[in-house]
Amino acid sequence: MYGLALTSLVLAIITIFQSVALPKPITGCLVNAGFVLVVRRAGLAYGLLLGITTPLLALLTGILPAPLLPLVIPITLGNALFIYLYEKLMKKPLIARLLLPPLGKWLTIALTANLVLRLFGFGDELNAVVLLIITIQAFTALGGILIGEFLDRRIPHKREHGSPLSE
Repeated sequence: MYGLALTSLVLAIITIFQSVALPKPITGCLVNAGFVLVVRRAGLAYGLLLGITTPLLALLTGILPAPLLPLVIPITLGNALFIYLYEKLMKKPLIARLLLPPLGKWLTIALTANLVLRLFGFGDELNAVVLLIITIQAFTALGGILIGEFLDRRIPHKREHGSPLSE
């Protein structure tokens, strides 16, 4: 129950951050920080649920413009790999956590975006846009790890019995 409640709360907060039109790098760092926080607090399954839901909700609410519809699948897959790699490296040195999950996300989005755009009949005209999006995604993933780990250290953890703040 805790995992679902935390994931729902973080999804609501992410949606608010996305809808107030902060600069994309700031929003991206906060979204990725949400992924990290949920993985650390609730586990891989809830992290994946959040990572898959976030781009779909962004599309449905109009935060992600309709012309970028073909990128929903690559971004979703990139989020999933980022979250999976982060969870597997959670106990490893910081440098591994900072480099491998963002790199995996970048490669996944790059390769699948190229494939999806070709399937939708787009040519090379979108390569510059995709390159910009995936580069931002890689840097915001790295920033999100730093912010998410910072928040995890600062927010009280759930106690065995009762709420995180009960005494």
